[in-house]
Amino acid sequence: MLLRSKSAHIHQTPKALANLLAGYHPQDLLEQMQDYTLKILHLQVIKLIWLRNL
Repeated sequence: MLLRSKSAHIHQTPKALANLLAGYHPQDLLEQMQDYTLKILHLQVIKLIWLRNL
């Protein structure tokens, strides 16, 4: 997983982010980001459908 305990702060410096991502292949990172994006979008669609059915 990309996020490590206590290191997922919005104010991370570029150097800190580079250290966090070190050792990951760029294509693996891209695929993981795409996977998370699809999950988030899917959850939003489910929420919208649920809200319309209230």
